[in-house]
Amino acid sequence: MTLLRFRNGFCRALPLLAVAAVASAAQAPSDLRDTSSVSVASYALSQPMPVDPDVLVGTLPNGLRYYVRANAKPVHRAELRLVVKAGSVLEDDDQQGLAHFVEHMEFEGTRHFPQQGLVDFLSSLGLGLGPDANAETRYDDTQYTLRIPTDQPNVLDRALLVLKDWAQGATFDQSGIDRERGIVLGRHRKS
Repeated sequence: MTLLRFRNGFCRALPLLAVAAVASAAQAPSDLRDTSSVSVASYALSQPMPVDPDVLVGTLPNGLRYYVRANAKPVHRAELRLVVKAGSVLEDDDQQGLAHFVEHMEFEGTRHFPQQGLVDFLSSLGLGLGPDANAETRYDDTQYTLRIPTDQPNVLDRALLVLKDWAQGATFDQSGIDRERGIVLGRHRKS
């Protein structure tokens, strides 16, 4: 598998992601089941996992599935996640560590946040990499997390642009590749 093929399977376009954030005012589908612990315990293991009735679930025309749930605490905060159904399971033997490397490269520059642009965006909000913007590559998925304030103008729009870039806009600049190569190889050797 080539890096390009890996990234194309991994990075579907998110041009309508903003719709998901706006959709939170809509009602949840009526076919959702009771998800109390008693109710969940009664489900057979062969049944699908129940969905919290407070979660709005939908699919955008581009195939992106979204889940939106209001949470009053912490106040004026939102957590955005991009879960990509691609992880280390897609790597051939000679590609071990590639999924993790791609994850790291998403923080080294993207189309709309070149070089240290993401760090600059976060810093302008009093946020930082690690606690407020992070990612994790696992066996069958890669998850990106972005925690943002919701009481400042245009922050949600910029945050959605970050998610879009994480899905399809990594630039793979040589300087970022050089910085991340040693980090990822070092972690891969330890595991």
